[in-house]
Amino acid sequence: MTQVHAETRTAGLVTRALAAMIDLAFVGVMMAGFYLGIAGVLFLIRVSDYHWPTASWLFTVPIYLGLDVAYQAICWTGFGRTVGQHLMGLRVVRRTSLKRLHALQALGRSAFCVFFPIGLFWVAFSPTRRSVQDIAVRSRVIYR
Repeated sequence: MTQVHAETRTAGLVTRALAAMIDLAFVGVMMAGFYLGIAGVLFLIRVSDYHWPTASWLFTVPIYLGLDVAYQAICWTGFGRTVGQHLMGLRVVRRTSLKRLHALQALGRSAFCVFFPIGLFWVAFSPTRRSVQDIAVRSRVIYR
């Protein structure tokens, strides 16, 4: 372990879970914004014959999941953290350095987090405080 790694602490389960809940709410707010935007455009198009748009779960859930994957991947590639991680003082880095994730690495981690969220709980059992997602894509979540 190098000197740089000795100065950083790997984040624990509670902090990561709180950040994930903040991110879930943030993506929900983005979805609500898209819905209101669509409703506004439809209102402008059909003022006299307007009714609130409805969307089935078969449409909404895949859009939400795709938006969540894209949001996390873009945040980790561009900034090294999501909004929730920023608020909780966390950063996602490569396992072997303190650099941001590569785009494919961030996309893989994001998809893994969205479709296998239970993997986060491995942090409680791992002596190195790494989730299943961290192990799979060779990342770390540190306090920063």
